[in-house]
Amino acid sequence: MDGSQPAGRDPAIDHDQLFEELLTMFFAEFLLLFFPRLAAAIDLD
Repeated sequence: MDGSQPAGRDPAIDHDQLFEELLTMFFAEFLLLFFPRLAAAIDLD
C-alpha cells in the first residue's frame, strides 16, 4: 500500500470538528444519556 486515499473518499475529514459540532448541537441529549444525574442538576433550558 502506498498510503494514498481510495478514489471517491474525502481526503481530510476533521473528526474533532465534527465531534465538537455534534456535542454543541446535542449537548443536553449527551448529558442526559451519559450523565443523567448531572443533567438533572443543571437547567438545560
